[in-house]
Amino acid sequence: MRVRRDIEACVPMRLYGMTRSQLAALFCSLAIIFIITLLVGLQGPDVLRGDAVLASQLPEKSVDLRKGPFVLRAPPLSVFSQELWLSAFIRRDKPKAGLLFNVNVTVEIKVHPETFNAKKLENTNELVFLTSPIHRSVMLNCIKAVCDELFLVHLIPIDYTRYVFTVQFDGLANSGSQWEDGQQLLHVIDVEFHFHYYNTQFTYLELISRFVCFAFSEVSAVLFLSSLRNFALRDWTLEQKYTALLLPLLMLFNNPFFPLRYFTSSWIVQWLDNVFQATFAVAVLLFWICLFHGMRAVRRTVCGFYLPKLAIVAAPWMTFIWFAAWNTQNQYKDVKFNLSLELRTIAYTGAVLICFGLIYVVVLLVLIFRAFTELGWLAYNSLRLKILISLSSLLVVVICLAIGLHFIFWNVVKISNSTMDPQQKTMRLDSPAVFNYRYRSAAEFSLVYGIVNAYVVVLAIIYSPSRRAVHEHSFKDYPSLSMVNGSDEDIIYESDIETLRLRPAR
Repeated sequence: MRVRRDIEACVPMRLYGMTRSQLAALFCSLAIIFIITLLVGLQGPDVLRGDAVLASQLPEKSVDLRKGPFVLRAPPLSVFSQELWLSAFIRRDKPKAGLLFNVNVTVEIKVHPETFNAKKLENTNELVFLTSPIHRSVMLNCIKAVCDELFLVHLIPIDYTRYVFTVQFDGLANSGSQWEDGQQLLHVIDVEFHFHYYNTQFTYLELISRFVCFAFSEVSAVLFLSSLRNFALRDWTLEQKYTALLLPLLMLFNNPFFPLRYFTSSWIVQWLDNVFQATFAVAVLLFWICLFHGMRAVRRTVCGFYLPKLAIVAAPWMTFIWFAAWNTQNQYKDVKFNLSLELRTIAYTGAVLICFGLIYVVVLLVLIFRAFTELGWLAYNSLRLKILISLSSLLVVVICLAIGLHFIFWNVVKISNSTMDPQQKTMRLDSPAVFNYRYRSAAEFSLVYGIVNAYVVVLAIIYSPSRRAVHEHSFKDYPSLSMVNGSDEDIIYESDIETLRLRPAR
C-alpha cells in the first residue's frame, strides 16, 4: 500500500505509457546499434602496427650478433602514434627439442632523436640522448628456435618524428660457448627487433567516436533535465534521479579533455581518462543496487540505505584509481617500465577487485530476488523490474563480449618485414602485449562506447516524464481557484471523483 502511494506521488515516467510494440522497437534499436558498432569495429583500422628490423640487415655488417651495438631507426611517427614499444627476439640455430635454456642477459639501451645533422649513425657519441643509458638485467628463456620476447623500452608520449636506439647485449657471447652432447646451446643466427605503436587511423577513429558520443550525451542530458525542470526534486522517481546523475558522468566517460593528451607531456590527462571511466562504471553499479533495493524501501536514509552500498563500490573504485595513477605515472616517467613485469602488484589489485566484485554480485542477486518476490505481482513495479533487468543484462553481455574480443585478438599485430612465424613466438605473462595495450581491436573499442552510450540514452528516454504528466503540471488545479466554482455539498461530502482517487488499489 505504501509502495502504491509512493508511485502515485512521483512524476509518472514515459515507461508506464509505452505499449509492447514501442518496447519492442526500443530493443530492436539497441540490437541495430550493437550490429552497427560491431561491423564498424570489425571493418575498422588495426589498433596497432609494427615494424621489424633484422640485425643481419643493418648497414653495419661487422657487428657481432651476440653483442652489438645495434643502431636502430624507428619508423616515422607522429603524436597520434601515442606510444612506442621496442622489443627483441633472439633467433638460434638448431635448438635441441624440449630443452629449456636460460641466459642472464644485460641490455644497454640509448635513446636519441634523429636530427638532420646525424648523418653517420655509427658515431653515436656525438648524438644528444633523451635519457641516460638504460641498463636492464633480464632472464632470457629459450626453448624454441626463437627465444622469448625481450622487452627493451617504452616511450610515451611521442615528442619526435623519428627515434634512434642503440642496443648492446652482454651475456650472450659467454652463453654461446656452452655445449651439451656436442651441440652448441645458444648459436645466435640473428636478432629481430620489433617496433609497436598505435595506428594513426585508429587514433582518428577514437577521437571522432568520442566527440560524436559526447555530443549525443550532451544533447540527451539537456533534453532529459529540461523535461524535469518543472517538477520538484522530491517528486522525481529513483530512476529519474540516478539517470540525471548518469548523464553528466556519461559526458565525462566520453571525456571531452581526451585530445589534450596529444598536446601535453603530463600523465595527468591520461589518468583523468581512467578516473572518468572508473567513476562512470561505479555509478552504474551503484544505480543497480540502489534501484533494486529502493523499490522496496520507502525510507531511504543516508546511513541505512546509501552508506552500505557506497562502501561496497567505493573500495574497488579507490583501488583502481590508485593503480591507474601508479601505472600511468611510471609509464610517463620511466622508459623501461613494463606493467607486465609487475605481476605482484597486478595480482594484489586483481584480488581486491575480485573480492569486492563477488560481494557486489551476491548482494545484487539477493536484492533482485527479493524485489521480484515482494513486488513482482504489482503491475508498475513488475514493468520497472523487467525493463531494468533486460537493459542491464544486455549491457553486461556486450561488455563481456568486448572483453572476449580483447583476448581473441591476443597477438594480432601486423609486423612488416618480419621473417618469423607467429607460432614461433612464445607469449608469456611478462610480454608487453599482455597488459600494456589498451585495446587490441577497433571492435572492442566501438562495442564498449556504443553500448554504454546507447544504454544511458535509452534510460533517459524511458524514464523521462510522460506527456500527460507535463500537461497536467502545466494546467494543474489550484485549490484557491477551484473552490470558487465548487459547491458546499462537494466540499463537505467530497465528490465521487476525489473518492475514487483515494480508494486503495486491490
